[in-house]
Amino acid sequence: MVAESKRSLKKDVSRLTRVLSTVIKCHGVLVTSKTEDEIYNNICRIVVDDDKYKLAWIGIPKDDQDKNVVPIACKGLDKEYLDALAVHWKDDRYSNGPTDTAIRTGKVQINNDIHDNPAYEQWRDNAVRHGYRSSISIPCKIEYCILCTLNIYSDEAHAFDRQEIELLEELAKDIAYGVENLRTIDKKNRLQVELAATLTQLVEAIALTLEKRDPYTGGHQKRVAKLAAAIAEQLSWSDNRIEGLYLSGLIHDIGKIYIPSEILNRPGPLTGAEFSIIKTHPNVGHEIVENVSCKYPIKEIILQHHERLNGSGYPHGLKQDQISFEARVIAVADVTEAILSHRPYRPALGIHAAMEELKRGRGAIYDPTAVDICMSLFNDGNFQWE
Repeated sequence: MVAESKRSLKKDVSRLTRVLSTVIKCHGVLVTSKTEDEIYNNICRIVVDDDKYKLAWIGIPKDDQDKNVVPIACKGLDKEYLDALAVHWKDDRYSNGPTDTAIRTGKVQINNDIHDNPAYEQWRDNAVRHGYRSSISIPCKIEYCILCTLNIYSDEAHAFDRQEIELLEELAKDIAYGVENLRTIDKKNRLQVELAATLTQLVEAIALTLEKRDPYTGGHQKRVAKLAAAIAEQLSWSDNRIEGLYLSGLIHDIGKIYIPSEILNRPGPLTGAEFSIIKTHPNVGHEIVENVSCKYPIKEIILQHHERLNGSGYPHGLKQDQISFEARVIAVADVTEAILSHRPYRPALGIHAAMEELKRGRGAIYDPTAVDICMSLFNDGNFQWE
């Protein structure tokens, strides 16, 4: 009697140890998974890995007309069993199985013996044919919202005792929180993408407004932005940093909105006084965006895009590393585009003149790395404005 009791206790401990090990492994999956599908598939795989359980599947309740339960993941030797199931969670006489009941009630459904359970009658023959004797359906829920059900099958009757059920219920809670956390992250990421697209559209609209005042330089800012982004890609900058550079390029001349049109569109050379007015546009542009909260260094780039490495630029005569790398890239793209485009006072000067200017100023007034990449893009034919 004592020996039999010890064997029974040892068996119980062994079973609980395996279940606990399964739950711990599942927790690891919840921490590392990047998608819902990854969570579902890995959970099912781990549940059946130690051979205690023969089948595990996860069903998603749909709020369609038929209220179907869609199997989203399944692991086990007899997955074809699941193919024969048609589960929905309508509250009718055909929906009295463990999975749909777990969804409707939000409570764990335990089927201790498939052979003798009258509620399992319509699925019994199929289950017996695949060797299943007991099952459990556990709702994975956040408060009153059922995200999915974890359904597990064993080839032993009465396979799920109280302690085992409690561990599996905790696992179901963790699955629900893991899935909900991923959905929250996905929503946040989608919102960030939408906000970024909106910001780009807004900046492009602002740039277009400025260029309508200055038809001779129409498209200048957008072309500068595109060339600067192409240079940054060759520098292997992050997508986020390139996006900030591109947006800055779109409005780098926004300060010109305060310069009289007759000066901007003057067909002849400017007087010293007029050029002094032109040179105010980086400061004016900086003032325009000064109070705009943005994760990109747009204000700094607008202010510095006419600074030069040797200190000959404006408005502050900054030198070398005092000038942000982004502003140095914009400066190279800016002068290249200006030489290649028509101006009120001259026709476009052509690619040879642009390359000669970059070579002349390389390392002295223009960043040498940005110059080399820019020249390579044009010389190799790897860049087009449109």
